[in-house]
Amino acid sequence: MKTSLALFWATLTLLILMTGLGSANAVQLPAELRDHGAIILLIDPQDGAILDTNTSAAAFYGYPVSVLRTMHIQDINMFDAEEVAEEMRRARSEQRNYFLFPHRLADGVVRTVEVYSSPYRMPDGRSLLLSIIHDATDKAIVEPENLAYRTRLESLVAQRSKEAMAAHFRTTMVTVVALLLLLGLLFWLYRKHRNMKQYRLQYELEQQRNQAQQELRASEELLATAARMARFGGWRVDLAEQKVVWSEGVAMIHDREPGYSPDVSEGISYYAPEWREHITRIFRECANSGVSYDQEMEIITAKGRRVWVRTTGDAVRDEQGEITQVHGAFQDVTVRKQAELALGHTLQELAHLVAAIPSLLISLDRKQNVVRWNQKAEELFGLHSKVVLGRSLRDCPVPWEWEMVSQALEECERIGSPVRVDDVPFTQRGGEPGFLGISVSMIPHDDDDHRGFLLLGRDITRTRLLENQLLQAQKMESLGHLAAGIAHEINTPIQFVGSNLSFLRDSCENIKQMLQHYSNFLEAGRNLAELAVPVETVERYKADIDLDFLLREIGASLEEVQVGVDRVAGIVRSMRMLSHPGKQGKAAVDLNGILESVVILSRNEWKRHVAIETNFQQDLPMVVCMAAEISQAVLNLLVNAVQAVAEQVESGRIAQGRIGIASRQDGDWVEIRIEDNGGGIAPEHQPRIFDPFFTTKDVGKGTGQGLAIAHAVIVGKHGGAITFTSDPGIGTVFIVRLPVFDADQAGKVEP
Repeated sequence: MKTSLALFWATLTLLILMTGLGSANAVQLPAELRDHGAIILLIDPQDGAILDTNTSAAAFYGYPVSVLRTMHIQDINMFDAEEVAEEMRRARSEQRNYFLFPHRLADGVVRTVEVYSSPYRMPDGRSLLLSIIHDATDKAIVEPENLAYRTRLESLVAQRSKEAMAAHFRTTMVTVVALLLLLGLLFWLYRKHRNMKQYRLQYELEQQRNQAQQELRASEELLATAARMARFGGWRVDLAEQKVVWSEGVAMIHDREPGYSPDVSEGISYYAPEWREHITRIFRECANSGVSYDQEMEIITAKGRRVWVRTTGDAVRDEQGEITQVHGAFQDVTVRKQAELALGHTLQELAHLVAAIPSLLISLDRKQNVVRWNQKAEELFGLHSKVVLGRSLRDCPVPWEWEMVSQALEECERIGSPVRVDDVPFTQRGGEPGFLGISVSMIPHDDDDHRGFLLLGRDITRTRLLENQLLQAQKMESLGHLAAGIAHEINTPIQFVGSNLSFLRDSCENIKQMLQHYSNFLEAGRNLAELAVPVETVERYKADIDLDFLLREIGASLEEVQVGVDRVAGIVRSMRMLSHPGKQGKAAVDLNGILESVVILSRNEWKRHVAIETNFQQDLPMVVCMAAEISQAVLNLLVNAVQAVAEQVESGRIAQGRIGIASRQDGDWVEIRIEDNGGGIAPEHQPRIFDPFFTTKDVGKGTGQGLAIAHAVIVGKHGGAITFTSDPGIGTVFIVRLPVFDADQAGKVEP
């Protein structure tokens, strides 16, 4: 019976190793042992704490399972600690795992129990004790009862014989014979009674043993079936003989026949070459120092198949503490390993795919904690994924407008559909302002609930800049069309006004000549009596109207009108040049004409505070460019300079503003210089003045686009250069350089 129970325990231990009893996270019996008919306790050998048990133990001891899990084995065992230790030492010396203890039940009754125990090593290194318990009270009582009954009977017989011999010493031999016959009869009755009771007890014990053996065979068959299905087995190495004992499952994994037993070196030779040194080292550590191991490696079976296996090893010590054996478990994990490797490749491909997405990708759980943070998010925000993973998105130092994102998350959860939010302000890694377009959607789950949120976004800063530039271009196009229309409408009346003024000026000269002749005539007519009165009347009227004054002022007025008309004509020409109708590409342009037009058109901006001085090279070569866009760029630079100077004048720092505009040729380049005596640019702002949306002006006084557009036009579209020098408190000089001829337009330029 002990051999069968030991086999049952060994098989049960293998099942526990297979099913992962005592995982790193919880210490529990497997489900198939919880409803088992045998009484099972899982005990911590360090302090005797009962870590887990089954329903059979609860029924036997009379305590609920939840109460047993809070108790210690000392609360049940009647032996003290020294007696238990002595019993275990005795068991080790006899090389058995069988014990006989008195256990107290919940109602106070003490039962004698047989305990079959064996150690189990947890994956985290802890060693626990698994005990299978049987009620052996009847078995423990039978033999002592018979012995006590016989002792009491013999004592009674001896006592009565002594009394009879003392009382009837001188009785006859008949009395002695009768007494002997009586004693023989009593002894015969005693033997018969004892034999009948022994037979009954033996029959009951035999029935219990048969039932236990049947249950054990059923459990063994169940464990064997489970081991075959799980491709699981056990092994043992006798270190003295260096002989390996394989279970049927281990032999099957190696493609060997059942009962095959190699030596240690042959067993190691089945491991793949890259694993042999490793398994040799950890086996020796276990055999020499008792270091347990639990590893996954590859073996090459007798049929040449490469199989992934999980192998575990534990040292077995004798009563002197010497390691005599190493035993362990062996399981074919090829299917799981292949699935893990395939899953690993899939996850790696998914990680590469997510990392390659050029868009911002952030995954959140239901509590808005960061689960995934891709490479684009790291680049945009300058935050490594290790800094934010696991943290609430609200608490992460993301340089964006959190309230807009938070509202999008709330709206997405409320309506259950994706939410789009554009123009989310954020600070780029270099400190420049930018905008994000973010789409927030829920990650669905099988239980009709959502598992979290997914944020997809992209940096739309450049898009917004291009849209703004397109808007500016559209405004310029509209301005061009408007200027062309105004120029056309103004040009016609200006033409006939100018023609009439020329006619009037010429007519005034003729009138002056006629009046001169008329004066001569009057002078001659004074001596004639018949003309005296008319001459006097004419002279009086001439004096009343002050004809000389009128003639003098009419000429001056006509000159002033001519100047005004010429100015209007100049404005019209400037507007027509600025609009540049019908020219979408680059063309050879008179850059001085563009500068003059910009000065004329911006006069309303600078006439109050600024005096503009021009110094244009008269023989400046034609420049191949887009006239309208160059005009816009120069206009932006001039307006910036005017605003800087006006601020200094209005604050009283300078009395008179001055802006100088010059042009000159420098080899194959034409250079434009715009110099002002404004307040200059602060050193900390100078690196960013060409950045989109950057401005030092008050809110409502600037968009931060003027210099950015000028830079884009001059550098990006014309291959030129724009630089500046600035002294705070003294002034700023912007230098624009444009190539005289565009190589891309060779043979295409119209003069």
